[in-house]
Amino acid sequence: MAAAGLQTQDEILNAYKQLSIGERLTLLWLVYQRVGNSIAPDIPDTAYSQVGYRLCQQVEQLDQNTQYEVMQDMLAGHQTRFSNEYSGLKGNHRLAFWYDVAKSLQRKNIAPVSTEGSDELRSLLQSIESLDAETQVELLRQMVAC
Repeated sequence: MAAAGLQTQDEILNAYKQLSIGERLTLLWLVYQRVGNSIAPDIPDTAYSQVGYRLCQQVEQLDQNTQYEVMQDMLAGHQTRFSNEYSGLKGNHRLAFWYDVAKSLQRKNIAPVSTEGSDELRSLLQSIESLDAETQVELLRQMVAC
């Protein structure tokens, strides 16, 4: 599915679901990297649970290859210890978790995610960037709930 010209949240979300798990992870990283500062105020401080914070810290402690694998497993819903903890996070808790992961990526506490992606991924990123901050937050909430 080509992502060019996507306008609605549903179109963007459906295009996101068509990406590989690796590209989903890349897209989340790029979105947080490019618009994270503008959406951070819209992520409620109270949303972040101790479980999410602890989970991010546990991911930071892993070797780089395992970090990437664990994050992919979380997005794919594989049955692992980390994925099971992640699946216990809901809505804003997941959103805050990925925001914290992005901050850890920036601090180099978590291995960098590839920023290379398909044309569909780049077009999808442009569609997301064109949305207002409130809509971006709502869309990200839906994306991390998939």
